Amino acid sequence: MSRKSIDIVVLATADWDAPLWTNKQHTARSLRDHGHRVLYVESVGLRPPRIDKVDLARIARRIKRMMQPPRLVEPQIWCWSPPSLPWQRYAAVRWLTRTAMSVLLKWWTRRLFGGDPDLVWTYNPMTTALIRLPKSAKLAYHCVDDIAAQPSMPAVQIRRHENELVTRATRVFVTSPHLETRWARTRPVTYLPNCVDAEHFSAQRSDHDPLAGIPSPRLGFVGAVSSFKIDADLLRHMCANNPSWNLIVIGPREDADSALTELLDAPNVHYLGTKSYAEIPSYMRALDVGLIPARLTPYAMSMFPMKFFEYLAAGLPVVATELPALAAHSDVAALVPSRLWDRAIRAALAGTGPTITSRLNLARENSYTERTAKMLRELGVGDV
Repeated sequence: MSRKSIDIVVLATADWDAPLWTNKQHTARSLRDHGHRVLYVESVGLRPPRIDKVDLARIARRIKRMMQPPRLVEPQIWCWSPPSLPWQRYAAVRWLTRTAMSVLLKWWTRRLFGGDPDLVWTYNPMTTALIRLPKSAKLAYHCVDDIAAQPSMPAVQIRRHENELVTRATRVFVTSPHLETRWARTRPVTYLPNCVDAEHFSAQRSDHDPLAGIPSPRLGFVGAVSSFKIDADLLRHMCANNPSWNLIVIGPREDADSALTELLDAPNVHYLGTKSYAEIPSYMRALDVGLIPARLTPYAMSMFPMKFFEYLAAGLPVVATELPALAAHSDVAALVPSRLWDRAIRAALAGTGPTITSRLNLARENSYTERTAKMLRELGVGDV
C-alpha cells in the first residue's frame, strides 16, 4: 500500500504556542508525520475576552500576527492567525469573520498548496458559520469537548451551528462515550479516546529533580488552573487533612475564584505557574501521584482529560474523580468519589494499586500515530 500526500487545513480552538498542548497541536503534528502538509489555523476566539493580563497579551499578540502570512512552525506545518472578533454571539460579527476568513483562507491555501485543501479537519463547532468550506474538500469534525457548556460561550449559536457541522461532516470523531451517545442519534460517529506522546512523557527518570527541596509525598496536578474545571474544595480539604502531603500545581491560572485562591495559599501547596511543554515531563516524573480532581459538571461529563495518559506515560499512579470517559480504564487508575479521595491516594502512595507496567503499556497503546492512521483510513484519504 503506497501513501499519498494530501493537503490539510486544521481549524483549531487553541493557539499553536499555547502553554498546554491539546489534541489540536498533537493531531496537526501527527498528520504531518503521516506525510501530509498542514495549515494550522489558530482559534478565532468564541468567548468574549476577559480584561486581564493573559487575555490582553493574547489579543495584542494576535493583532500583530493577523497582519502576517502563515509562519512555518515545524517542517510541513504552517500556522496562521486569522482575523477574528471574539463576540461570536452577534450575527454581524459572524458575518464579518466568515467573509474575511473565507477569502484569506482560500488565498493562503492556494499560495501554500497550489489550490484548495483535500481535507478540512476542524475542532471548532461553529465552523459552518465562520468559513465557506471548499466544495471539493472532505470534512472531519473532531469533537473533543462540549464547548457550549463552558462559561461565557455563545451556547445557543454553538448548538445550532454544531448540529449543521455534524450533518455536513464526512466523518465525526469523538473522545468520550458521552459525546458518542449525543451525536449517534444524528449520524454514525467514531469514538476514539484522547492519546499521548508516550515517548515525550517517558518514565525514564534523570538525575535532575526540578522539585528538589519539596519533600515527598508529592501529589501533582498539571493542567488549566480553573475553578470551573478543578474541585478546589476537594483539594483544599485533602491538604488540610494531610499536612505532610505536598500538592504541586502546574499550569496557567484562568480565574481569581476565592476557593482557588485559598487552595493555592495553603502551606503545603506549591503553585509553580506555567511550564513549557518540553519541561512538563521532568516535573511529572518527580511526582509520586498524578491527580485529576475534576468538578463533575455537565462539561466534565463529556471530557476525556489529556493528562490521564500523560500521567500514565510518566509512570505515575493516577487518582481521579469518577469521570465517565475514564470508566473503561478503572483497572489502571483509582476513579473514586470525593469521600474516598484521601484513601485512594494513600493506597497509591503505598504501591497497592495497578502496576507501573500496566500503566506504561496502556499509555503506549494510545499513541497519536495509531489513532491518526485509523482516522485517515475512515476518511478514505492519505493511503491508496
